[in-house]
Amino acid sequence: MRISLIYKSAPWVERHVIRSFLALNAQVDCYDLRINAGARPDQRFTKGESSYAEGYDLIFIVEGVDSNLDLKALTRARMKGAIICNYLVDVPQEWWRSLEVARICDVVLVAQKENSLRLKRPANRVVYFPFAVSEEFLKSAGDEDASSAASKKGLIFIGSAHSRWRWRFLKELDKLGLPIEVVGQGWLEPPHRREFTRNLKDLAILGPFYHIERLRGSGGVSAVIGGCINKLAPIHEMSLANATVHGFLDEVSLRFLISSAAVNVSTSIHGSGYLVGRPKRQFKLRDIEFPCYESPLLTDPAPELREIFENGKHVLFYENSRELESIARSVTRNPEQYRTISTKARLLISQKHTWSHRFKELSSIINMDLS
Repeated sequence: MRISLIYKSAPWVERHVIRSFLALNAQVDCYDLRINAGARPDQRFTKGESSYAEGYDLIFIVEGVDSNLDLKALTRARMKGAIICNYLVDVPQEWWRSLEVARICDVVLVAQKENSLRLKRPANRVVYFPFAVSEEFLKSAGDEDASSAASKKGLIFIGSAHSRWRWRFLKELDKLGLPIEVVGQGWLEPPHRREFTRNLKDLAILGPFYHIERLRGSGGVSAVIGGCINKLAPIHEMSLANATVHGFLDEVSLRFLISSAAVNVSTSIHGSGYLVGRPKRQFKLRDIEFPCYESPLLTDPAPELREIFENGKHVLFYENSRELESIARSVTRNPEQYRTISTKARLLISQKHTWSHRFKELSSIINMDLS
């Protein structure tokens, strides 16, 4: 079997998807959509080059959008019998960028349910395909470096400073007066200098059809008003009294920092609807990755996360600021009492949410043995 794996290079893709595909009993050729100088020769191509679509049994695309794929080459490949799948992991917000390629795909795999049916076409299937981790990651995440649960202290928040909401959320955590380790890009830059909107040039090259569709699925008037406030309202300087800020960390350093924390705090809110009292929540890879580590995950859950984990058994859910503070204080005072949560979460993920399990599901969907 010959498989063409097409993707935009990113740590999560390399950590989970590429490692898992290369472990298959198949010839897997990798093609990097980002086209960087450091890529291997077989990972480099330009739009219009059809080598990534010729002679393959399965073409698996990760986050393929209309503007960076050769749709004609993919159409020819499908006519010659190739199965084409596009795995989209930012469906609530970015679904409209993949409308044309959805017409070509046999299967559109979606990591979130919101807006997913907008990708449904007469000639394809749209299948909910939740995030998963590689077996290699699952094993390494469970290797605890801290001496014991009793030695754990404080909070850790992992994520880049890419939105106004995250600045606000971090300020809320800081007010708890508990030590916080913050890991991610952008936190050392003043918030008013951050760029929170997409490059206008990127949007300008898309035709009116895309923008009409985008508005149709934006979430209504509240999302539009929230988006306008987000662009126009100033973002004030924030001083954090209890936070230690880190930039990007390698896997070993990150694992040690997480294992030393009493609780891993996260948020699922995305977009700008919260600015007018209508927050939207998005299921992300972090919701599957973080429970694998040796510190329990505390988050306000997206709907999909409620279907996967049981509150208080695998993860900890909060519904509002009051619950966030109450649970965070309880875990930091008594980390030993919460020790089994991550163990049970990791067991559940090993049983249902690894890429080996996803390959079994995909084999059934496309009637092709991916073992």
